Amino acid sequence: MSVDNRLKRLLDVNGDSFASAEGKTGVSRETIRRMVNGQRPPKMAAYLRQIAKGYGIDEFALLEGATPKGEFEWSVRHASPAQRAEWLMLSRAGRVKLTVDFLRMRYPDLVTPRLLATAAGMPEPELRCLVDRWEISPPDRRVADDLAQALHSLTDISMSWFTWGGLSDRWQEGAEGLSRLSRWSRTPGLTKAVMDLVANNWD
Repeated sequence: MSVDNRLKRLLDVNGDSFASAEGKTGVSRETIRRMVNGQRPPKMAAYLRQIAKGYGIDEFALLEGATPKGEFEWSVRHASPAQRAEWLMLSRAGRVKLTVDFLRMRYPDLVTPRLLATAAGMPEPELRCLVDRWEISPPDRRVADDLAQALHSLTDISMSWFTWGGLSDRWQEGAEGLSRLSRWSRTPGLTKAVMDLVANNWD
């Protein structure tokens, strides 16, 4: 779906005219009309971000279209440095659980327990039990690997995210980076601000 169609759909879903959209976003009705009609005004990306903010949606949904991968990666990149630092230090099983929870909330019809279980090669009841008891009894490395691969095949979310918390595949050529980071995290005197900086630039 093109940007103009996504914008038109946003207005239609919310029952807004160009005038009421202007009131919500601060972008002039004429500018919004031009974009809906397929024109590309200067600073279009900035206008779309302003519109997304006015409607309380992820800017990615307007700029690139909402997909599980796109929306998940947008959410990761726009998390606070402290939150990213915390995610960076999760185990693979922890990042799989984080991803499953996000997809269950935002895309329940796309990544169903049945589809995920099938892709991971396990019975659906076993998967449901595993998810329900995750905090008490997280899966072993093999099961976490199978689930990570299944989520990757269903959504195209990068395997780098599950492996070491980055979103760019270039880290596959430097896996020692995670080992170094783990060692740095235990360095006496290392400040939280430094760890936050590393996390915020991880991908």
